[in-house]
Formats: sequence, structure tokens, C-alpha cells
Amino acid sequence: MTEDKVSVIVPVYNAEPYLRRCLESILGQSYRNLEVILVDDGSTDNCGRICREYAETDPRFRVIHKENGGVSSARNAAIRNATGKYIVFVDSDDSILPDYVRNLMDAGEEDYVAAGCCVQSEDGLWAAWETAPCRITLDQLRSAPEMIHAIPTGIVCAKRYKREILERERILFRCDISRGEDTLFNCVYLKACNTIAVVKALDYRYHFNQASATSLLNTNLFRWSMESVLTMGEIIGRDNRVFHERVWGNAMTVCDNYFRTAGKGSWRSKRQMIRGILQVCADPFVRRSLAYAKRGEEKKKAILVQFYLYPFLPFLYSVCTRIRSLFGRG
Repeated sequence: MTEDKVSVIVPVYNAEPYLRRCLESILGQSYRNLEVILVDDGSTDNCGRICREYAETDPRFRVIHKENGGVSSARNAAIRNATGKYIVFVDSDDSILPDYVRNLMDAGEEDYVAAGCCVQSEDGLWAAWETAPCRITLDQLRSAPEMIHAIPTGIVCAKRYKREILERERILFRCDISRGEDTLFNCVYLKACNTIAVVKALDYRYHFNQASATSLLNTNLFRWSMESVLTMGEIIGRDNRVFHERVWGNAMTVCDNYFRTAGKGSWRSKRQMIRGILQVCADPFVRRSLAYAKRGEEKKKAILVQFYLYPFLPFLYSVCTRIRSLFGRG
């Protein structure tokens, strides 16, 4: 039986310490009918040379060299040049086990195929993000919104896409956002699908990389992340508990991120954080989700208190710090 061609897309930017590990894991795939598109996104280290080296030794590898434009731009360049029936993504600082592609392909003809992955923490320990096998149509998902909890949408790795759907619907990554672009891409793609499959596999290894860890405050995060939530709402509806829980969970996650990234920063960053959190509180979807949450279980009352107190915590901290400095204790 002839295997359908799969395009493996690898965006590459200054990943020299990890790139060979990634490419060797692709070489070791048990599924052989691959084209591997390496996009050198303006790397300033030896990544370009390493990519060419693999392309010279294995005809399945192709290299695209371009000016630096970010990971979304690199992935889009590869999508436009892909020739496989299916597309999968691998990040250059990660690796995959030998059956990564095969297990995604064994799902059959479903439009959207997702699997679990193994994630490495900062201390080097590994945790499994497991998935339970399921098959569902988009119509079934619309009638049973709670099924969305079983469908991974957070990252594009450990997923399989049909190139025909991407081309027909002109689906590409948004280059104007720098966080949450994977989730938005998945939500937009899901809207165009008829069938969805989740497979029980843990073949993707998401390595911890300190250089890619995000620690800067960006108050655009809420606007970017809400685009994904609202797009998901177009699929499952916006008048049910599942959607309100998504809105609520996103609001809390964003506030946690703002507080964490600005908590030890300057007074200016704290002011930015307060403005960002107040923007979250004022969002009409968040306000409606708060009212919905109040009708939920008792434990959400504590979350509500936390949510309303968030904007004032850094202010109180700053006031205390200034008082201490005035009295020579800072």
C-alpha cells in the first residue's frame, strides 16, 4: 500500500545547540514518505549550514532561506511550498520519537488529528500530556460542546493537517501576534473541518528551552488570546457553560501572566499591568462569564475575590515599598 506524502515543517532560528537532535529524530521516522521543509528564518549562527548539510545527504530534505520574520512567517513560507497531502509541524528545539508521523497517519482520513506529548520542565523532569482516543464530527461537537475538552488545541505540534483544507480556506499563521498564534491557527482550522480524531500517542518531546521562555509583560496577550476563544465560540456556541468556562479560564490565565511578569518589575510595568487587568475586567464576555461563574460551585467565589483584588495588589505593594523607603527601611 502506497503511503501518502507528509510534509514535515521545521521553522529554524538560531537553534544550533538543538537542531541536529531534532533533525536526527526526523531521519529516524518509521514513516518514510516525507518531505522535510527546513525554513532558516535568518539565523545568525550555523543553522543555515546544518540545514544544507542534511539537504545534501537526504533528498527528502529541502531548505528555504529567508530574512527573519518570526516563527509564523517561517511556517507560512513552508506551507506555501509544501507538496505533501498532509502537514505536521516540529519545532527545531524539540524532538520526536520514531513513530510520531506514523501514529498520526494511522488515524485515517480525518481532517484534524491530534495526539499528546511529553513536556520537559525547567528542572529537566518530563511530564506526559496524555490524550484519550476519540472520534467526533464537527456537527457532534456543536451539539455536545463539552467534547472540546477532549480535543487538544494549544500547540500545532503533535497535530496533523490536510494541506487541501489549508489551501482551500487560505489558512495561515497570523504574523501580527507573537503569543497564542498556535491556538488561533488550530481554532480557525477546526472551523473548516468535518471530522476530528484524537489518538493516544506521546511521540512528541517538548524540550525546555530557557531562550524561548517568555518573561516580558505584554498587555496585548488578552486581545490575542480572546481571538482564539471567540473563534472557538463560533464552533461550540457562545451561550453555554463550556464557552463561559473558556472565557473565564482565559481571563484568569492572562491575569496570572500579567501579575507574574510585572510583579518584580518597575513601577511603570506595574501601571501597565493594572491597565491590562482592568481591560480584562471590562471585557463584555468576561463580565458575562463572571455572572455565570457566580452561579457555579462554591470554590469559584474565592476565584472571584482574587480576580477583583488583582489590580490593587501591585499598587499596595508599591505604596508599602515607598513608605519603607521614606523611613529608610527600603
